[in-house]
Amino acid sequence: MPKPNDKQDLIRQILSIRILVLTLGEARHANWWKSEFLSLTGLNFCARLYPRSAFAQAIKSTSRSALELHDASIGRGNVFHLFRLPNELEIELDEFLLQNSKELEKEFRTHSDNREILSNLLSSMAGQKGNFKSGPTQVSFEMMPLPSVMASAYNWAFRNNEKIFPYFVQG
Repeated sequence: MPKPNDKQDLIRQILSIRILVLTLGEARHANWWKSEFLSLTGLNFCARLYPRSAFAQAIKSTSRSALELHDASIGRGNVFHLFRLPNELEIELDEFLLQNSKELEKEFRTHSDNREILSNLLSSMAGQKGNFKSGPTQVSFEMMPLPSVMASAYNWAFRNNEKIFPYFVQG
């Protein structure tokens, strides 16, 4: 079982990958989903509606679009992906996002409209370059660390102007 700090690091890493993929997938970048909540304009709009939780609300709103696209491409059931993880992990991600929203916003907001910087950040979180193909792509749950495998798959997709939907099946 991971130590508390290891668990927090894992949660932060998954959330950071999620934020990068959400931002890169928006309409002004890769156009995987039509939202623009994570652009500077979108974040300013959210700040008027949710002054204390604008960034968290932008993440949650954009996540909904990403979730629907991934579910439509992969299917639902006993499969998990970056936007539909096991319940316990989703709860921890939500709590972490709400508790650290201001810090995360400072880290990601300034780069939200710069595709090159976002791609480089995602690339830095990726593991080895994988041999990926577009569409639904199963990754092994045992393939650790799973976040770096996910980052590698999305990094490949954004750099090759492809759509990929990495998923895993848990026991």
